[in-house]
Amino acid sequence: KDLELIEKLAGYYGLGLQRKRTMEAQNILISAINNASEGFVITDSSGKTKFANPAFCSMTGYSNEELSGHYALFLESQCNDEATLADITLAIKSGLAWAGTLSCSRKDGNYYIGDVSLIPVRSDRGDIANIVSIVRDISQEVRLQEQLAQSQKMEAIGTLAGGIAHDFNNIIFAIIGYAELAKDMSSETDPVQTYLRHILESGDRAANMIRQILTFSHQSNPEKTDLNITPIIKEGLKFLRGAIPSSVEIIHDIRQDLPNINADPTQVYQILMNLCTNAAYSMKTSGGTLSVTLSAVELGQDFTDLHGPLAPGKYVRLTVSDTGAGISPKIISRIFEPYFTTKSVGEGTGLGLSVLHGIVKSYGGTVTVYSELGQGATFNVFFPTVGVEPPHVEEADTQMNLFGNERILWVDDEKILIEMSRDYLENLGYVVTSNQYPLKALELFRKNPQFFDVVITDLTMPKMSGIELAAEMSAIRPDIPIIMCTGFSHIVSESETLRAGIVSVIHKPISRNALVRAIRKVIDLKA
Repeated sequence: KDLELIEKLAGYYGLGLQRKRTMEAQNILISAINNASEGFVITDSSGKTKFANPAFCSMTGYSNEELSGHYALFLESQCNDEATLADITLAIKSGLAWAGTLSCSRKDGNYYIGDVSLIPVRSDRGDIANIVSIVRDISQEVRLQEQLAQSQKMEAIGTLAGGIAHDFNNIIFAIIGYAELAKDMSSETDPVQTYLRHILESGDRAANMIRQILTFSHQSNPEKTDLNITPIIKEGLKFLRGAIPSSVEIIHDIRQDLPNINADPTQVYQILMNLCTNAAYSMKTSGGTLSVTLSAVELGQDFTDLHGPLAPGKYVRLTVSDTGAGISPKIISRIFEPYFTTKSVGEGTGLGLSVLHGIVKSYGGTVTVYSELGQGATFNVFFPTVGVEPPHVEEADTQMNLFGNERILWVDDEKILIEMSRDYLENLGYVVTSNQYPLKALELFRKNPQFFDVVITDLTMPKMSGIELAAEMSAIRPDIPIIMCTGFSHIVSESETLRAGIVSVIHKPISRNALVRAIRKVIDLKA
């Protein structure tokens, strides 16, 4: 019926089909085409447009009069590959229909994804008289499919990253721990101290890199808190150095005495990395300078009126500048639109800046951009402050006595970790009982639950998880302090750990002093 409809329509517009039709039939058919949601276009055999229905005009921004007599090249764009266009030409010349997906242009110069069917119509003599095109805008469908594919890809990456992070963190934990033990056993004048210090620094960098990989790969609900973002920005810049070309110089001016903002630390890190990687991308061929500044500013009414909805007051400003190619005035107003990107296929999704903009808006802030072609670009992110001064580390915490004589049960399926931990805890006076097998550790605890002062358990172990082990031990002795030491970052919730009787969660790799401080806190809290 569709082909018959097309033939009828072609005949009514004088396309060589000599058939008698009543005016009533013509009107019914023309009305149906004009009210159709799909775009209908008829061209002659040379490609000149003879008719376009209202749906197609609305889809493209052209009027029927503007299209009439002009070649239908508006259906094509530079995004269509030559092989596809050659297939279309061959099909039409052979008198065959063609159907597929094309990038189609609008009057304003933008493009949409069209599901296009091209059907040649023959005259009574058998030659191709005209071509009928049916076009449907499927841009939104394609974007949703891309978004789903991206989401699935990120979920797969997250699963992979979470799986390997535990093993990597165990390895780094052992490297850091044994380096600290070796450092203690050598004199300060021993040249090996320099080597050990480099090992510890490299271990810290490796631990930070794993944390950032997990930050990118895990999809978690924002957990906003009052925080000073200076450490987050500093840590992000350290990680960034290894992620961008060495031809890009990074300079920064990060203030220390900044007021707090209410934000999710992961999202702040995401904002920094997105702006910096975009800036580095603009300088990937020629190199240049990436500048990052963090400062406190007070915005007046004149500024907030232009960048609403903002309230005048104090803000923390993150500025990221580059010396790259700059942003064209034609597209600068669109850079925060979802899926808008100037990067090549496979190099960007077009979601980064739109997500960034949404995050900052949800905080009550704003993002501004200034750029000139050939002069680079500058992005300013304004975070409203919460009027709280950055917290200071308590002197008592830094001077905490790390020595003790308490009895610790350490459960971890990594033998090298429990041996290392036993060595440096026993050096501080603690009595450590270790076990690789959670079921055996539970049996040991069940025989004499009052013997131990604190339990430290890994999360993922064979036969029984750390959560299950903690729950069993808490059922036997509810007052036993239990610490979970895990290489995962987002695998269990706070409510889940509390129900199991776990009073503290620490993440591998952890330095010796940080570990002992965590142990002393739970012991002293119980006391």
